[in-house]
Amino acid sequence: MKTSKNYKQSIYNYWYKSTDGKVNLLYNTYTGALAFVRNCDLSDVSNLLENPNNLTLRTNRDDLFSKMFECGFIVEDNVNEIEFVKFRAFRGAFERRNLSITMLPTRACNFRCIYCFESEINETMTIQDCNNVLKFINSEIQRVKPEGISISWYGGEPLLAYDRIKQLSSELINIASANKIRYEANIVTNGYLLTEEIARELINSNVKLIQITLDGPEEVHNRRRPLKNRKPTFGRIKEAIIIAKKYFDHVDIRLNIDRDNANAVLEFLRKTDWLYGKNTVVRPGKLRDYTQKCADFAPQEKGFSAHEYNAIYEAIRKITSDKEEDIDTVFPNALPVRSFYCGAQVFGIYTVGPNSRVYKCTSHLDIGDEVGYIKEGKFIPNQQYINYFFEKHPCDTEPCKSCKLLPLCMGGCQVIRKKCKTESELKSAICDHFWGLLNKYLEKTALDKGQVMKGGD
Repeated sequence: MKTSKNYKQSIYNYWYKSTDGKVNLLYNTYTGALAFVRNCDLSDVSNLLENPNNLTLRTNRDDLFSKMFECGFIVEDNVNEIEFVKFRAFRGAFERRNLSITMLPTRACNFRCIYCFESEINETMTIQDCNNVLKFINSEIQRVKPEGISISWYGGEPLLAYDRIKQLSSELINIASANKIRYEANIVTNGYLLTEEIARELINSNVKLIQITLDGPEEVHNRRRPLKNRKPTFGRIKEAIIIAKKYFDHVDIRLNIDRDNANAVLEFLRKTDWLYGKNTVVRPGKLRDYTQKCADFAPQEKGFSAHEYNAIYEAIRKITSDKEEDIDTVFPNALPVRSFYCGAQVFGIYTVGPNSRVYKCTSHLDIGDEVGYIKEGKFIPNQQYINYFFEKHPCDTEPCKSCKLLPLCMGGCQVIRKKCKTESELKSAICDHFWGLLNKYLEKTALDKGQVMKGGD
């Protein structure tokens, strides 16, 4: 290590110390480096962070200094770390390996959920829409040379337009095969129309994952997720989940939770064994005010804070840990560093619906939310599309720009962040959630390390 250069502490360093003081963790949110700092090294590590240009200290602990530099805890003095974060964000946004499309075969729905954020738009993709989208995908494959195509069937309720799913799936599989690239698909459905025949056909169409929503026990679910005519849906959803577990590789059961149904859901999970399986994950979904409809349904007194939601998640994981269940990848054991928060900030990820309209966010699908359209196989963007990449980018705006969490959250949900009028609102809507994730991860890591040390004693 050359010592003639000047260095400084990374702005993305974060200390975590166990309550008993036996485990010291140093984490860097940009590199993802995690160091277990022994008490005998704690003073030297702290001094090197505070005085990285002390040549005597650097020489005496060259091994330690070199490792801290390698992990990104110490950086060269001329490094502008926020520019590195921004560079990684744009590289991730425009460096595509897959062509990913959320397909809305119909905007119609057979349910009338009390918290739905979508306006009722009874539009379905026409044959012309399908041909237009297929032409666009063919063109993108030739231009971009992706490694694969990923399709998410969404709605409305996609199974209301199952004939479109069958038609497009067959064509897309042929396109992928002709171009010798991977094809995979998933579907988000309320499950009401799922039958064994449809499940088998979806599997043959390479649909590997299915998500179905269930809001708790029968009386609670039926009140929150009835049919349009207000008739109950619980019985059919139960049948759909049982069918799904029989056929699909992965079954996600989403439980939309707020203060009204949280206790009922927890009790339901304790008593209901038919939900679980080796290919199944049961997880809570937090209701958020993406649109005014959501805000009207779930004001602050009904919706959960980040801390409350994390507590509910932990309570559910505690219940399901004794059940036979698949691994939940949404709440990872390690915290990934990010180039972006979600696909809305990525070039090459599209949501396409009837009339060949293109959207960026699946929570914003009303008329006027489109970011362009597909015409004769070409995507024609509008200004809203450009805004998703550049408007109020978290690397350019406070308080995100100066936050240690930025490389982990990348500003969080762009829609929610732009709605926050004050820093306090931003903290409640986004920041608390990610601070909770970070501290929970480090708390678990410290606990595991402490147990290993205790065992070693």
